[in-house]
Amino acid sequence: MEQEKKLELGSEGQVNGIMNGDQQLSEEELNDLLVKTDSESNFRKDSGWKKYLVDILCAILGIFLLCANYGPPFSISTTMTKIIALALVMALGYLIYPRNRKAARGNAKAMDFLLAIVGAAPCIYLAFNYNRIVNTMGSVGNTTIRVLGLVLVVLLFFLCRRTHGWALPIISLIFMVYALFGRYMPGLFLHKGIPLERLLDKLFLGQDGIFGTPLGTGVSYIFLFVLFGTLLSETGLSDFFNDLACSIAGKASGGPAKVAVISSGLMGMISGSGAVNVCTTGVFTIPMMKKLGYKPYFAGAVEAVASCGGQIMPPVMGAAAFILAEYVGYSYTSVMYAALIPAILYYISCFLMVHQEAKRLGLKGLPPEEIPNFKKVIISQGILILPILLLVVLMCEGKTAKFAVYFSMAALIAENILLGVLSKKLHLGNFRLLTPKNYWDILVRGTKTSLGMMISTAIVGIVVGVISMTGLGLSLANYIVKLAGGNLFFTMLFTAITVIILGMGLPFTPCYIIAATVAAPALVSLGAPKIAAHMFVLYFCATAAFTPPVATAAYAASGICNDSPWKVGYTALRLGVAGYLVPFAFVFCPQLVLVDVNLEIIWICFTAITGIYALCCATIGYLRDPLNIVFRILLFAAGVLCVYPETFTDIVGLAIFGVIFAVSIFKKKPSKVGQT
Repeated sequence: MEQEKKLELGSEGQVNGIMNGDQQLSEEELNDLLVKTDSESNFRKDSGWKKYLVDILCAILGIFLLCANYGPPFSISTTMTKIIALALVMALGYLIYPRNRKAARGNAKAMDFLLAIVGAAPCIYLAFNYNRIVNTMGSVGNTTIRVLGLVLVVLLFFLCRRTHGWALPIISLIFMVYALFGRYMPGLFLHKGIPLERLLDKLFLGQDGIFGTPLGTGVSYIFLFVLFGTLLSETGLSDFFNDLACSIAGKASGGPAKVAVISSGLMGMISGSGAVNVCTTGVFTIPMMKKLGYKPYFAGAVEAVASCGGQIMPPVMGAAAFILAEYVGYSYTSVMYAALIPAILYYISCFLMVHQEAKRLGLKGLPPEEIPNFKKVIISQGILILPILLLVVLMCEGKTAKFAVYFSMAALIAENILLGVLSKKLHLGNFRLLTPKNYWDILVRGTKTSLGMMISTAIVGIVVGVISMTGLGLSLANYIVKLAGGNLFFTMLFTAITVIILGMGLPFTPCYIIAATVAAPALVSLGAPKIAAHMFVLYFCATAAFTPPVATAAYAASGICNDSPWKVGYTALRLGVAGYLVPFAFVFCPQLVLVDVNLEIIWICFTAITGIYALCCATIGYLRDPLNIVFRILLFAAGVLCVYPETFTDIVGLAIFGVIFAVSIFKKKPSKVGQT
C-alpha cells in the first residue's frame, strides 16, 4: 500500500545528504515535487486550533475504522461503517485539501468549514435514519432523500476535484449524463434512460452506488494496509531496504541502478504508489546513478519503471489489488500468489535492462567503502522485516488479510517495544523507538494518506452504479470483441490501449475499477480466466504511470534527476517494453498466474526469462558487444516469440537467440594496436 507521504530527512533538512546535481534537495522541495506528481499528497499546512481539530478528526476516523474492521465485540454493519466513514471523509477532505494545487495551503477558511459540514450532512442523516430507510426500502424515494443524495454527489465531485483534479469528476459526470439521456444516445450506447429520481436513489442508497464495493474496500483493506505501511516506514524499514539493496548489488556493474531496482521492489512490499516510491527511494538511488555515469534521464527512467512495479509486487500490492480480489471472488492470498511470477518477471526485465546498459557504457560498481556489509546489515537491521514475514506467513496459512494485518501490526508494536529495551545491547542500525506521540502521528498520517483513496473509491461508485443500471459494461465488452474480430490478441491490444489512456488522467485505483468494469469482461468472454483478465488490466494501470505523454512517476523522477520529463518518460517507455509484454504472456498462458499449474511452468518461466533477456539486449543494443540494427531486430523478434507461450514459437525464438549469442561469443575482437 501507499506508505506515508513524508520523506525521510537527515539532519539540517537534507534528504540523507544525497546530492541532486550540485544542489541538495530540501524537505520543502521534495514535498513540493510530491504534491505536483501525486495530488493526494496536497495537504494543507494547518496550524493552531485548526491543526488540532483536523488531527483529532483523523484520529477519530482511524480509531473508528480500526474498531469497525476488527469485528466483535464491535458490532457495526458493513453498510453503517461505510456511511459513518464517508461522513468523516467528506468533512476531513474539505478541511485538509486546498481548492487546487495553486491555492494557498494555509489553514481552512470559513467556506471550507461550511462545505465540510454540508458534505457530511447527507451521510449523518442516513446514519441516524438507517433502520427506517432499510425497513421502508420499497417506498423510500422521498424528496428529502433525493435532495440529500444530490448534495452528496455534487460535493463529492468538487472534493474529488481537489484531491485528483478534473479527470475523475468529469468522467463520473459523463456517466451520469449518459444514464439520464440514454434514449438519445447512438448505436450501442442506446438505452431507455433512467429518471433522475431513480438514479439518485440508486447512487445514494444502492449497493452498486457511492456506498458500493469500492468504498467498502477503501474503508477496510486499503485503510488497514496504508496504516500498516506507515507504521513500518516509521520504524526505519525503508533505510534497511536501501542498505540491503546496496549490500547486494552495490559491487556489480552499474551497481546503483541495480540498487534502484532492488530497493524499489522491496519498497513495493509496503508501498503501492509509483510517484511516492520514486520520491522515497529515488532521492537515494538517482544521484548515485548519475554519479556513476548514467545519463540523468536514464537514471530517472530506471527509478520510474522500478517504482511502478510496487503496485503489482506481493505481498502488499497497490490498493486496487484488494478491489481485484473482491471482483474476481478470490481471497487476497490467492491474488498475491497469482501476482508473484508476473511481478518477478517484471523486475527481472528491469534488472536486465540496467545490467545491459551498464555493460554497454562500461560502468563499474560503487567503491567498496560506500557499500554496507551484507552480514552487518542483516544482523543490525534484519529483525525489522519480521512483521512483513509474519504477514506473509499468516496469509499463506489461510488467515484473512484483515486478521493478518491486525496481528502483524500488534507484533510490530511489541517488537518495537522489545527492541527499545535491548537496542543498546544489540547495536541496531537505524532503529527508531516509537513513543506515544509517534503512534499518534502514525495514526493521523496513515488516515490522511488513505483519505484520497477513499474519496476516489466513493466517486467511482457512481461509474459502477451507472454501468450496472444501464448494462453499458456488457455492451462495451461485446463491442471490443466485435472490433477485434473475436481475436484474443487484438482484444488485449485494444484493452491495453484503453487502460493506458484511462491511466493518463486517473489515479491507479479508480483507473483499475473503471477499466475492470468495462474492459476485463471482454477478455473473459473470449476464454481468458477471470484472474488473468483482471491482472492484465491491473498491470496496464500500473505501467500507465510511466507511459508518456502523462507519466506521473516519470515526472517525479525528472524532478530529482534534473532532466526533461519527456526524456525520462520516453526512456521509461523503452525500458518497460518487456513489462508491457508480460500481461499478454499470462493471458495466453494462465499458468503464469497459477491457473491449472503443472511442471510445464518451469519451461514456460525459462523461455519467458530468455525472451525478456533478448528484448533487453535488443532495446539497449548490447549483448556481449554493441549490436547492429539487424541483430537488434532479430533479437526483438526472438524475445517476443519466447515470451509468447507456444512450443513452436519458443523453439524458434530460442534458436534465433542461440545463434546470435553464439556469434557474439566467437566474434573476433577488433585489434587495439595503434588505437589511443
